[in-house]
Amino acid sequence: FRQSNRSQQFVRQVQAEARLNAAAGGLDDIQAEGEEGFRAEGAEGGVAFSAEEEALLMEQSRRQEYIDTGLLLHSLFQQIATTADIDRVLGAFEAEGLLTSTSVSRRQLQEMIQRALRNKQVASWFDGSWQLYQECGIASLDPQSHQPVTLRPDRVMRSADGRQVVVVDFKFGRPHEGYDEQVQRYMNLVAQIYPEVTVTGYLWYVLRGKVEGVGLRPKLRVES
Repeated sequence: FRQSNRSQQFVRQVQAEARLNAAAGGLDDIQAEGEEGFRAEGAEGGVAFSAEEEALLMEQSRRQEYIDTGLLLHSLFQQIATTADIDRVLGAFEAEGLLTSTSVSRRQLQEMIQRALRNKQVASWFDGSWQLYQECGIASLDPQSHQPVTLRPDRVMRSADGRQVVVVDFKFGRPHEGYDEQVQRYMNLVAQIYPEVTVTGYLWYVLRGKVEGVGLRPKLRVES
């Protein structure tokens, strides 16, 4: 499993950043509510919480669990080329200790993956009929800094006859209007590389079981 070390580094880095952001947000919320926050009790300096603070911390914990599970599923799907790879990829992540980042078990993760693949359109992307460009990097320029960047769509596939390329971006949260532009940028860059093919793009909201088509915008400014 050649990508396991890279996946491990990616997951741990992003999760560490997410935890720091969530922790900072939690403290800001407590202060914004005008609560005293923490109050020491007993000789050993124990910490007690108001009911509001306890509810907030529980919500933060649930939110972080959702983030951690989404990050893990995102990394898993990036490594799954076809449905035949599910057990192997889960086993490799388990052997690396990567499944301990969330309380969700391997069996539950497998069920989540299989449930996500019940969507007929999604299932077709993982049936082995496409040529898959894993960890596909596309060179471009950042539109603000104008510095070289490498964009990495989650999944880029080319049909067996070579006439169609599909770009898919995985999402695990709520829809956001900026996501369309992100996928359109990927699509325009791919269209520049393969001008003879039809390029289509999708946003896949994995946990919601929803697939949204994204239209190619030829007039969209592309830095390359």
